[in-house]
Amino acid sequence: MLKKGITILLLCLIGFLIVNKAVYTHVHEENGVLVVHSHPFNKTSDSDPIKHHCHTKAELFIAHQLNILIAMAFLFIAILLSPIEFVKAQKCEQVKAQLSISYSPLRAPPTN
Repeated sequence: MLKKGITILLLCLIGFLIVNKAVYTHVHEENGVLVVHSHPFNKTSDSDPIKHHCHTKAELFIAHQLNILIAMAFLFIAILLSPIEFVKAQKCEQVKAQLSISYSPLRAPPTN
Protein backbone atom coordinates (compact mmCIF):
# COMPACT_ATOMS: atom_id res chain seq x y z
CA MET A 1 0.00 0.00 0.00
CA LEU A 2 2.83 2.41 0.87
CA LYS A 3 4.69 1.59 -2.36
CA LYS A 4 1.57 2.29 -4.39
CA GLY A 5 1.02 5.63 -2.62
CA ILE A 6 4.62 6.73 -3.14
CA THR A 7 4.47 5.67 -6.79
CA ILE A 8 1.27 7.65 -7.40
CA LEU A 9 2.70 10.71 -5.63
CA LEU A 10 5.89 10.64 -7.69
CA LEU A 11 3.99 10.14 -10.94
CA CYS A 12 1.82 13.17 -10.09
CA LEU A 13 4.92 15.27 -9.34
CA ILE A 14 6.60 14.25 -12.60
CA GLY A 15 3.34 14.94 -14.45
CA PHE A 16 3.21 18.41 -12.89
CA LEU A 17 6.80 19.10 -13.96
CA ILE A 18 6.06 18.04 -17.55
CA VAL A 19 2.89 20.14 -17.78
CA ASN A 20 4.61 23.08 -16.09
CA LYS A 21 7.49 23.00 -18.60
CA ALA A 22 5.14 22.59 -21.57
CA VAL A 23 2.67 25.32 -20.63
CA TYR A 24 4.53 27.92 -18.56
CA THR A 25 8.07 28.10 -19.95
CA HIS A 26 9.09 31.71 -20.49
CA VAL A 27 12.10 34.01 -20.72
CA HIS A 28 13.23 36.91 -18.51
CA GLU A 29 16.08 39.32 -19.00
CA GLU A 30 18.03 39.63 -15.76
CA ASN A 31 21.01 42.04 -15.91
CA GLY A 32 21.52 41.43 -19.64
CA VAL A 33 21.26 37.63 -19.30
CA LEU A 34 18.29 35.72 -20.68
CA VAL A 35 16.90 33.31 -18.08
CA VAL A 36 14.58 30.52 -19.23
CA HIS A 37 12.39 28.92 -16.58
CA SER A 38 8.83 27.87 -15.92
CA HIS A 39 6.24 28.44 -13.22
CA PRO A 40 2.49 29.07 -13.27
CA PHE A 41 1.67 32.72 -14.02
CA ASN A 42 -1.00 34.75 -15.81
CA LYS A 43 0.04 34.60 -19.47
CA THR A 44 -2.65 37.02 -20.66
CA SER A 45 -1.20 39.95 -18.67
CA ASP A 46 2.15 39.88 -20.53
CA SER A 47 2.20 38.95 -24.22
CA ASP A 48 5.81 40.01 -24.95
CA PRO A 49 8.33 37.28 -25.82
CA ILE A 50 10.52 38.43 -22.92
CA LYS A 51 8.38 38.57 -19.78
CA HIS A 52 8.56 41.52 -17.43
CA HIS A 53 7.62 40.10 -14.05
CA CYS A 54 10.59 39.91 -11.71
CA HIS A 55 12.18 37.18 -9.61
CA THR A 56 14.90 37.29 -7.02
CA LYS A 57 17.99 35.17 -7.52
CA ALA A 58 16.82 33.00 -4.62
CA GLU A 59 13.47 32.29 -6.33
CA LEU A 60 15.19 31.27 -9.57
CA PHE A 61 17.67 29.10 -7.65
CA ILE A 62 14.92 27.35 -5.66
CA ALA A 63 12.83 26.70 -8.78
CA HIS A 64 15.81 25.11 -10.50
CA GLN A 65 16.76 23.02 -7.48
CA LEU A 66 13.19 21.76 -7.04
CA ASN A 67 13.17 20.49 -10.62
CA ILE A 68 16.39 18.57 -10.02
CA LEU A 69 15.29 17.33 -6.59
CA ILE A 70 11.98 15.92 -7.84
CA ALA A 71 13.64 14.17 -10.79
CA MET A 72 16.35 12.65 -8.56
CA ALA A 73 13.78 11.56 -5.95
CA PHE A 74 11.78 9.86 -8.70
CA LEU A 75 14.83 7.92 -9.91
CA PHE A 76 16.01 7.04 -6.40
CA ILE A 77 12.64 5.74 -5.23
CA ALA A 78 12.04 3.92 -8.52
CA ILE A 79 15.31 2.06 -7.97
CA LEU A 80 14.43 1.30 -4.35
CA LEU A 81 10.98 0.02 -5.25
CA SER A 82 12.13 -2.12 -8.17
CA PRO A 83 12.00 -5.82 -7.32
CA ILE A 84 15.50 -7.21 -6.81
CA GLU A 85 14.39 -10.71 -7.87
CA PHE A 86 13.35 -9.39 -11.29
CA VAL A 87 16.79 -7.87 -11.82
CA LYS A 88 18.51 -11.09 -10.71
CA ALA A 89 16.28 -13.19 -13.00
CA GLN A 90 17.07 -10.93 -15.94
CA LYS A 91 20.81 -11.26 -15.31
CA CYS A 92 20.55 -15.08 -15.13
CA GLU A 93 18.61 -15.22 -18.39
CA GLN A 94 21.17 -12.98 -20.10
CA VAL A 95 24.05 -15.18 -18.92
CA LYS A 96 22.25 -18.34 -20.09
CA ALA A 97 21.57 -16.74 -23.48
CA GLN A 98 25.22 -15.73 -23.84
CA LEU A 99 26.40 -19.22 -22.91
CA SER A 100 24.11 -20.93 -25.36
CA ILE A 101 25.07 -18.57 -28.17
CA SER A 102 28.80 -18.78 -27.54
CA TYR A 103 28.87 -22.61 -27.36
CA SER A 104 30.39 -24.15 -30.49
CA PRO A 105 31.43 -27.80 -30.68
CA LEU A 106 34.83 -28.61 -32.13
CA ARG A 107 34.59 -30.31 -35.49
CA ALA A 108 36.40 -30.19 -38.76
CA PRO A 109 35.10 -28.10 -41.66
CA PRO A 110 33.28 -29.93 -44.46
CA THR A 111 35.48 -31.41 -47.17
CA ASN A 112 33.26 -30.43 -50.11
